[in-house]
Amino acid sequence: MSCRDLKESVPGAYEWLIRKEPNWIHTRLIHEFDKPRWNEWGEAALAELKAAYAEMQSSGDKRKRVTISWLARTAGINRDDIYGRLRYLPEMQKFLMKSVKHRRNGSGGGIQKSPFEKERSRRKGVYI
Repeated sequence: MSCRDLKESVPGAYEWLIRKEPNWIHTRLIHEFDKPRWNEWGEAALAELKAAYAEMQSSGDKRKRVTISWLARTAGINRDDIYGRLRYLPEMQKFLMKSVKHRRNGSGGGIQKSPFEKERSRRKGVYI
């Protein structure tokens, strides 16, 4: 059972347990990213992204830069779903790092920043 499931099924129980028995409740709850549906979604989305990438390579403009947004749109997946779940899906990260072309920064001598590095720096409060 996850925090959300507990809150929906027994309102008030989560808040009470967090205040009274935080260690006990944390050892028994499943984190959202550990749920099997995340892995199922990730596998299905990865298959769709790979098919979309193959289609883009065969029929798309070779000069156009492949981005996560374009790849997601071609695969019929919401781009924000990919960005929101990406840190929990290492296979998708590997595929995107290999297939997505990164834009070079205008300054900094052509240093490339991947979308993952940008996301990490945003979480730390550093903006690129």
